[in-house]
Amino acid sequence: MVVIQVYSDNEAAEDAKTAGNKAFQRQDYGLAIQEYTSAIDLNCGTMHIFYSNRAACHIHIKNWQLAYEDASACIVLEPNFVKGHQRKIKAQIELGMDIDARESLLVARQIENLNARALMEMDQLDADISAVEEARRNPEQHDHGEDHVPMECSWDAGEMGFDMKRLGNEAFKGGLFDQAIEYYTEAVDRLEAEGMEDEVAIVRNNRAACFQQLGNHAKVIEDCSCTLEVLPGNVKALIRRGLAQEALEQYQGGFEDMSEALKLDPSQTMAIKARNRLQKLAKALQDEYIIVSPDSPTAMIGFGGLPDIDEITI
Repeated sequence: MVVIQVYSDNEAAEDAKTAGNKAFQRQDYGLAIQEYTSAIDLNCGTMHIFYSNRAACHIHIKNWQLAYEDASACIVLEPNFVKGHQRKIKAQIELGMDIDARESLLVARQIENLNARALMEMDQLDADISAVEEARRNPEQHDHGEDHVPMECSWDAGEMGFDMKRLGNEAFKGGLFDQAIEYYTEAVDRLEAEGMEDEVAIVRNNRAACFQQLGNHAKVIEDCSCTLEVLPGNVKALIRRGLAQEALEQYQGGFEDMSEALKLDPSQTMAIKARNRLQKLAKALQDEYIIVSPDSPTAMIGFGGLPDIDEITI
């Protein structure tokens, strides 16, 4: 019997979104727009994230009208999506639609459970609207020569997630693990809001490296598990989780992670040693005696023995 796997339009749309995210990170906004447009077409225009991401591209190239249209389409599909509202307001400000922008901001503030960052960004948008309103009241102080008063807002949601990831990497290299965790956490929040699942998975894996250095093995397992749900072939995440499980005496789970890592990359010396060690520890636990191993994870804390963070994205 021949089994035919059908590549659905939804899967193709997700792939197009991923390609768009990668182009966006490279600041190739034209290509990103093409990919997000493909995602929208494949998905029959039913996924709000695709419109929001395309709106972000239009904002970066200052195509305010198209940014306004995409952001508006986004919040029609998902009225509680904060980024969609923020992008719509930004476009309205730049188009000189300050009265509409003020009304849109009032609507956005009604969204339930707004976090501190969203409130701060809305306060900034409020200030930007006020600046446009002031310019309209005192046109003699603003030499624009147009009916509306366009001005570039200071709010920009586009690349903060990547900036936070970069700062996290720098803090990690400097041994500032607590600070790196703060940066990575901010990056996760922002990239999740953009729908960039692959990027979130990579940042979580980097944050796991910080928790590993601090000996917080439960958090290592939590972050690595989230990474592996999205990127099941990530060898670093498998090794980190395996070592954390060993530290928590979850020997069988650690052995399975190391075995999987070696299937993907047989050259991983750390995984080879850890798998052999974990196999003995798992058997020892079954036989109700304990083996103390000198090369356990707690003996490898430091820069020399553990998988490094991910500098570039995939």
